[in-house]
Amino acid sequence: NKRNSRIMPPYLAYKSDLGAGRVLYWVGGTGTWNTTVGTKWALTSGGTGGEPVPTALDDVYFDGNSSAAQPFPDTCTLSSSSVCRSASFALYPGILSHPNSTTWTIHGGLILGDPIFGTSMTYSFTLASALTPTILFAATSGSWYISTAGLTMPNETFNGAGGTWVFFDDNTSTREFNLIAGSLYTAGMAVTGLSFTGDGSTTRALYLSSSQIYMSQAIGFDAWDFDTVTGLTFDAGTSTVNLTAVITGNVLFSGGGLTYNNVNITPNTGNALTEITGANTFANLTVANTDIVPSELRFYADQTITGTLALSGSTASIRLMASSDTYETPRTLTAATVSMSNMDFRDITAGGAANWDLSAITGRSGDCFGNTGITFSTPRDVYWYRNTGEYHSVTQWFTATGGGGVLATCPIPQDT
Repeated sequence: NKRNSRIMPPYLAYKSDLGAGRVLYWVGGTGTWNTTVGTKWALTSGGTGGEPVPTALDDVYFDGNSSAAQPFPDTCTLSSSSVCRSASFALYPGILSHPNSTTWTIHGGLILGDPIFGTSMTYSFTLASALTPTILFAATSGSWYISTAGLTMPNETFNGAGGTWVFFDDNTSTREFNLIAGSLYTAGMAVTGLSFTGDGSTTRALYLSSSQIYMSQAIGFDAWDFDTVTGLTFDAGTSTVNLTAVITGNVLFSGGGLTYNNVNITPNTGNALTEITGANTFANLTVANTDIVPSELRFYADQTITGTLALSGSTASIRLMASSDTYETPRTLTAATVSMSNMDFRDITAGGAANWDLSAITGRSGDCFGNTGITFSTPRDVYWYRNTGEYHSVTQWFTATGGGGVLATCPIPQDT
């Protein structure tokens, strides 16, 4: 079909219908997307401008005739009312500027380059601010590709009842992925950002396939937020969700009681707390404290792990404590197998076929009370020797007074 062959090469074709809109080309050099005076939009590549600005029905092209070449590229600047059906930037050598607090609404697909033949990345996609620019994908019918061609994206919001989006390549956002309505297929691509949110009650679907998801939670965000899952279809596939935090702050996994494949949570420097909400099921769940201070893993509901539950502190002194969110209200961890080191527990009930004898694990196991079904390390007496220092010091605890006996790790809860 001639019109679709102009919109996108066959390997990345847009939806099959012709649509009711125009095919428009940017020929305005440097200017604002919504400029209505001048010669910014044309019906052919490099053609005569003067066409009205794009509407939600129009497919737009930025190509080699849309800008001067590097090192003096032209810039097209988006405005708050910038809209189109779909957009292609293959071979565009210029700059697309997306100002702060500006939402670009796309009712179809977005192709930021030629991800197969490697000829598309001769342009620069520039954000005036990485804080609040948003691309709103608002298709209400059809299936649409999103190809970032290796560029970093701003906020990405998917809100189109009846629309479907498919990631054609890896997708990295400076901020948040927010699924409100419609169906999103990550298609095995790596997805990287600060937060992935699907909380709500509208009809929506998320298919993770074999994707690796990397969310680094920042202050003001939740790494994984699926607290309310009414209306949600969710398929974890063989994916792995990897969560950490940016510099400081907690890591929140709001699972919504869904079934996940692999989930890895890694508290890092400055993190005091990892929270898991919802009565979730995991194929494998790993939480590893890599911090320089002890950390807490807090469960708000019972969890089921059909494979391996792997929990670990950083060292025998820099530990991880698994706990219930409510004192004296135990949370049950049902696991097929467990792998533990440098761990403490409070108000945890051990369940499943796993061997919960943790008495001899690396770094020992600490009993902070309220636990059931776990065999803990034997208590011992330890003594602080000389000088000031951190409680979790690795050089000032000994098994006898006056620095006698042998060097010991810091006390665990049942020690004296």
